Amino acid sequence: MLMRSVYLSVLLVAACLIAGCQAAELGGVAVVDLRCDYRVNPIGIDRFPPKLSWRMDAASGTGTLQTAYRIRSAASLNDLAGGKTLWDSGLVESGASALIPYGGPKLKPGQRIWWQVRIRDNQGHESDWSEPGWFEAGLLDEKHWQGAEWIASDRDPDAV
Repeated sequence: MLMRSVYLSVLLVAACLIAGCQAAELGGVAVVDLRCDYRVNPIGIDRFPPKLSWRMDAASGTGTLQTAYRIRSAASLNDLAGGKTLWDSGLVESGASALIPYGGPKLKPGQRIWWQVRIRDNQGHESDWSEPGWFEAGLLDEKHWQGAEWIASDRDPDAV
């Protein structure tokens, strides 16, 4: 009796694994490797607009192409999760996934923007939203730099 239970358990696990693999082969796409200006979650972005990039991970393997994307951004992770966005690109019919200009409002010094992407592939499958990424603006103008006067010397540079 114990051997029969073990045998049935092994069969059940194998069936679940096979079913899961078949489901993935039927068209799972995901967005991975979010980057802003070639970096993961960068601090000190100093150009506007920053450029966003990602990769598609297709469970179905070769022949799967991205045909559309949608980017959304928010001021906080909670806002992003709750759908309170600063910018939503809407669905953009494009296979592009590299160096997409951020289309949200102008960045404020030190502001952190959370963002994520959803894509559609050439078989009509739509991904879930990617894991969130973020980028943070640097001090974008000299007037934002404060307290750095000590870096310069009061001494005459010609004096030894």
